[in-house]
Amino acid sequence: MTAESDVPEDFPRDYFLGGVSGFQPKLLARQIDGRFVVGPTLDEVRERWSWVEEKAQQLAEDTLEGMRIGEIRFLRGHYHSLERGILAAGWDITPKERAWLIERVSQLVDAQADGASG
Repeated sequence: MTAESDVPEDFPRDYFLGGVSGFQPKLLARQIDGRFVVGPTLDEVRERWSWVEEKAQQLAEDTLEGMRIGEIRFLRGHYHSLERGILAAGWDITPKERAWLIERVSQLVDAQADGASG
């Protein structure tokens, strides 16, 4: 299991959003082990982050391979294509997680490219 400190601070944690009709404000909560919990638990955040991080690692490897063989020449356009591909794949991922994923792929690719040229 991943330690809590392994989950980056900027990783989205608000994927249990919803709305309930009515005039008075309401909180959406779940009962877990006799306690009401609003938002994701630490275990749920770790699980989501682990899955998204794994996808980011895979997509970064694919991006680097595409660059190596010349299929990818312009990263900005590639990241837009990557986002469209994620949407088309139908992954169960929130818009904020998708944005984090694309940024993480960019970081991983940049780190590899800097390491290769340095």
